[in-house]
Amino acid sequence: MWRLLGSHMHDRSHAVMRLPVHLPNQKRVTFKDGHEEKSLEAARSRQTMLESWFQLNQSHPDAQTLLNTNIPYNYVYDRNNWKRRKRGVSPMRSTSPEADKQLQAVLIIIDEITMLTKDGLRCIDSLLRDLMNNDKPFGGKVIIIGGDFRQTLPVVPRGARAVVIES
Repeated sequence: MWRLLGSHMHDRSHAVMRLPVHLPNQKRVTFKDGHEEKSLEAARSRQTMLESWFQLNQSHPDAQTLLNTNIPYNYVYDRNNWKRRKRGVSPMRSTSPEADKQLQAVLIIIDEITMLTKDGLRCIDSLLRDLMNNDKPFGGKVIIIGGDFRQTLPVVPRGARAVVIES
């Protein structure tokens, strides 16, 4: 049993989004008695979720690089259109005491930077940009990093050499 739970897959799930499929010019239309023509015109002018998905893949080059299962992590379907998902990188609110400390800090020192993955550094950058409401790197804060890059590489559980170096 411990081998089954030793893998970190048992607590993970994937995003599931039902994508209704239809043939060309055969959209599903619901209508009330006496309003058939109005419902047909509305259906002709509105894109279905499937048609919007094709439009997303045509117009967004980054969506073309994603697998179908990763689209819901990066985009959300809202009002007949796929939009890039807005994600906060941290539950920290701009009114919290932790955010107040970050706002007042003039200098931020990160020691042993080699233990931080590139995604962790991007997360810090995004958090500071959001808190400072500034698009400069790290929200315009002065960052001093320290560490010996020849000493250690980031720890990636069960990661091959290429994965560790890429991180």
